[in-house]
Amino acid sequence: HEGPLQTAEGLNRLRGFNIEDLINHPSHYTDGKYEVLDVIEDWGFDYRTGNALKYISRSGKKAGADPLSDLLKAEFYINRAAERPCPTLRHGARTVDLYDYCADKGLSKSLTDCVDCLYHGNAHGALRFIREAASE
Repeated sequence: HEGPLQTAEGLNRLRGFNIEDLINHPSHYTDGKYEVLDVIEDWGFDYRTGNALKYISRSGKKAGADPLSDLLKAEFYINRAAERPCPTLRHGARTVDLYDYCADKGLSKSLTDCVDCLYHGNAHGALRFIREAASE
C-alpha cells in the first residue's frame, strides 16, 4: 500500500501544487514567452553554454536562490566554455531572436551582452559581461 507521500498525486494534494510543473516546467525557467530549455536547444548550445544561459535567465527569479549566486554559477560554466571551446555550436537557422529573448527575460544590458557573446561563441567576451553584471 502506497502512502500519500509516495505518489505524485499524493504530493500534489498535500502541497497544493502540480509537481510535474515544478519538475518539468518550473516557473523560474518558463516566465515570459520562452522556456529556457527550448532556447538552449534552438540555439544549439552545448552543456556549458546552456547551463550559463539557464543561470543567467533565472537570476533573481527562483525562490530562495540568491541572484548573485546564479550569476557566479553562470560564470563558472562560461569559464569552462572558455577553457575548452566546443565546436558543436549550431550556426544554422534559429527561430528565437536573441534580443527578443533577452528583453522577454528582463535581462540587464550587461547580461544581454553576455548572452550575445554566448550566442556568437565568444566565451571570453561573455566572461567580461557576466563579471560586470555580478558587480552591479
